[in-house]
Amino acid sequence: MIAIYRQEVRPFNNKQIELVTNFANQAVIAIENTRLLNELRESLQQQTATADVLKVISRSTFDLQTVLDTLVESAARLCEADTAVINRPDGETYRQRANYGFSKQYREYRRNNPPPRGSGSLTGRIILEGRAIHVPDILADPEFTDHEAQKIGGFRAMLGVPLLREGTPIGTLVVTRRIPRPFTDKQIELLTTFADQAVIAIENARLFDEVQARTQELTETLEYQTATGEVLNVISRSLTDIQPVFDMIAESAAQLCEAQYCFVYRFDGQLLHFVAHHGLTADVLEINRRAYPALPSRMSVAARAILERSVAQIPDVNEDPPTTPLALWQRSAAIAVP
Repeated sequence: MIAIYRQEVRPFNNKQIELVTNFANQAVIAIENTRLLNELRESLQQQTATADVLKVISRSTFDLQTVLDTLVESAARLCEADTAVINRPDGETYRQRANYGFSKQYREYRRNNPPPRGSGSLTGRIILEGRAIHVPDILADPEFTDHEAQKIGGFRAMLGVPLLREGTPIGTLVVTRRIPRPFTDKQIELLTTFADQAVIAIENARLFDEVQARTQELTETLEYQTATGEVLNVISRSLTDIQPVFDMIAESAAQLCEAQYCFVYRFDGQLLHFVAHHGLTADVLEINRRAYPALPSRMSVAARAILERSVAQIPDVNEDPPTTPLALWQRSAAIAVP
């Protein structure tokens, strides 16, 4: 509206009214131009941020943390928020996987005090209801009970959306403001888009890890089969000499089990005989040659396997009282198979 006044008591004429009307129309045009320009600029910023995040996702398939860090920073900036956080499940609770704008004190508090389950926290409420939750002023929310976190974080307005995989929440994306000012519908829509991108990144990383684990499993299986084949090949060539077989078994077992040492013993019903090894130094080899043949006792993992007629495993030799470790070997774990 445009209002004009004059001190003289005299009506405005038609031309003046028409002129002010034109000015009003021009003001409307200027307001609309500014609005459209701001919307265009905002849309361009959002598209640019989305494109930047997608670029990070494509470049950082193997680095999920980089993607999540970029997401929370972009979400906070474009939603005009002071902070942003992505929470992911950790057992029965939710932990921060990426955050932006929070103080060190708040991050430390959240490490020791994750968001409570249920409607008492925004994260709990999002997971419970599986939808976006918008609270313009959290202090006016009767269900909110996470007061200590609010006091330390200083947030008032909160907006959170679930990270949905096939309709099931696998985390939350939450932005906050220090003043009780509502978020717009566009900002809610934008935050949902960022949440979708976070799910894509998480799924990419999960699938990559699964492929890596499967590849590793297949590689180990192939190595085991190859080693078994090599031992069988040695057996077929050494029908009259068993020593090469023992030597090959010692070497293969140590390598495939990622061990530093391997010992092979024979038991004649009364005594253990030291017959092959892998990785031993000359000093330790000499100690073993002098110590055997010997009666089996629980002081050695090999003898324990003989006495118990089962696999004997010691996670930490130095923590197993019956075992007598040789400091020379610097062992920490041992296993024996009869």
